[in-house]
Amino acid sequence: MAQPRIFEDDERILTKQFDIARTELKGAPYEIHAAYVIQKMISKNYITNAGKMIEYMKQNGASPDVVLALDRAYQRLAHLSLGAIARDFTCADSLGNPVSLSSLKGKVVYIDFWASWCGPCRKEMPYSRMLIDSYQKKPDTFLIVTIDTDKANWKRAMKQEKLNGIHLIDTKGWQSSILKDYNFTSIPHYVLIDASGRIVNADAPRPSGGAYGAIKQLLSDRK
Repeated sequence: MAQPRIFEDDERILTKQFDIARTELKGAPYEIHAAYVIQKMISKNYITNAGKMIEYMKQNGASPDVVLALDRAYQRLAHLSLGAIARDFTCADSLGNPVSLSSLKGKVVYIDFWASWCGPCRKEMPYSRMLIDSYQKKPDTFLIVTIDTDKANWKRAMKQEKLNGIHLIDTKGWQSSILKDYNFTSIPHYVLIDASGRIVNADAPRPSGGAYGAIKQLLSDRK
């Protein structure tokens, strides 16, 4: 599998920026930079560490107004932090049968949110096939949820991609409540959930990145 790509707003880089701010800056410059990093963390679904950063600021004399504003933003998405129960949703499969996330409890679930018209989503599909094939005999589930509004386009894309897994569709598209619950505005987007139905990573690595290792680690932890 390919090595993970490092982006400017990668969690490790943002965490390092926060550490630099708290050790090298004081007063307003520190609070401004720390608040920017935390807001960026929240926007990228790095909720768990964002909460820890807010607590650090609270315990180390940051302005109450700044802490309050950050904490409000955090609390709106605290349900995506590590160990939180994943919010349930139900979508239809290709036969029109409803399938809920909660019905998969007991298995590690890797969710792929995509659409047939999404170029970056389709580019990930070869890596998804390799990822799924490598875990065929493991106790996990690959849930592939499209936000296509046209079922015909979705079904055609499924045939083209020949991707194993549970395929679901939410025809509400960008108006789907799932997008709001899982805090993403672009696709592809991935979420990793453990066998007890709890969030492991609300912005999980792509199949072309570190998904293989993340799933392997999670399965190893269950032994």
